[in-house]
Amino acid sequence: MSAAPARAPLWWLWAPPVFWLCLIAIAGTDLFSGNRTLVWLARAVHYFHLPVRNIWLLHVALRKLGHFAGYAILGALLFRSWRGTLPEWRRTVRGLVEPLWHWRWMVLAIASAVVSAGLDEFHQSFAGHRTATWRDVVLDTMGATSANLVLLVILVGRSYRSPSASQK
Repeated sequence: MSAAPARAPLWWLWAPPVFWLCLIAIAGTDLFSGNRTLVWLARAVHYFHLPVRNIWLLHVALRKLGHFAGYAILGALLFRSWRGTLPEWRRTVRGLVEPLWHWRWMVLAIASAVVSAGLDEFHQSFAGHRTATWRDVVLDTMGATSANLVLLVILVGRSYRSPSASQK
């Protein structure tokens, strides 16, 4: 029976989501308040001569898309980290294998993203020109959940990671 391959160090697994969380924390400051991002958007629209009738609607849509996309990326990064941290080895006829997807990794990734979203909104409640709202937490949760559902569709049914294949 073959042994499980060596795992990546924890810092290597968790550095990407920690870095992304730092970016989210920076985005939660007054530097990225609605007033400032509206000015940046107005300048970009003017510079590129874009015919925008309702810049406020575009601004809100882009900000909400930013929430969704930012937490979708975080959800995928957290899935990767949890998968590397909590392996699920199984013995099969082919030997020891690890699935590419497991429900536990998805649940932990989404739960971690929800906690992060709540803490981010709490952080924003102390910023002078930011507003904290539970709706953003829901939107962030939808982003992380969507990314993990995409991973579910992509990874379920694919082959297992085999220790012998990774050691060659």
